[in-house]
Amino acid sequence: MTMSTRRFTVADGHELEAASAPVEQLPVLWSALTDPPHAVVVTPSTEYPAALVARDLATMAHLAPLRHVVVAGTRDDAELIAALFTNEPVTMSNAAGTLTNAYNRPAPPTPIVVWLSLDGHSAEKLSAS
Repeated sequence: MTMSTRRFTVADGHELEAASAPVEQLPVLWSALTDPPHAVVVTPSTEYPAALVARDLATMAHLAPLRHVVVAGTRDDAELIAALFTNEPVTMSNAAGTLTNAYNRPAPPTPIVVWLSLDGHSAEKLSAS
């Protein structure tokens, strides 16, 4: 089980390099790294839904300087993950899930930029938490 690197083309032709791991293994690998990356790629699924991904990412952000998250999934996945990076209760419903007064506390210590990649090669900025 290893972490690999993926590159995404973002605005103005710049690139974002992000670490990627097998589904559901990112938190395990992250905890074993001596120099965790500043950007990661996540792929929510029915087995590892966006809300759980957000929980793991918020935890990881307290352990090392996580600055960027590339969601290789749907806009709904990315929106749900971004919404859960705040200290505020979240009530929303989309294809990725329904949340009622849900939260991940504490929120990440520094803002995390959420990117959406629909094709696995390019990414568009969704938000900064």
